[in-house]
Amino acid sequence: MTDQVLTNVTNMANREIHRLGELKRHVTYALSVHEPIANKDQETISKYVLLLEHTLDRVLHRRHNLEYFFILSLWHLQILNFGLQQTC
Repeated sequence: MTDQVLTNVTNMANREIHRLGELKRHVTYALSVHEPIANKDQETISKYVLLLEHTLDRVLHRRHNLEYFFILSLWHLQILNFGLQQTC
């Protein structure tokens, strides 16, 4: 009876070792396939974020220049208006 129990336990252990080996093989394959894809996706996202940052910087810089020009124009008109009021 003890030999039969030992044989059953050994068989169960061998099946479990084989099953774990198969699981490890599947996980290793999944990592080797999905990890490069994930890295490429991360690179693409990084490039897109940099492009957005550059575009925002350019738009904000252009907007700032327009606001600056507008303020200078207002000051110029105010100075001209003040000069006209002083001469009249």
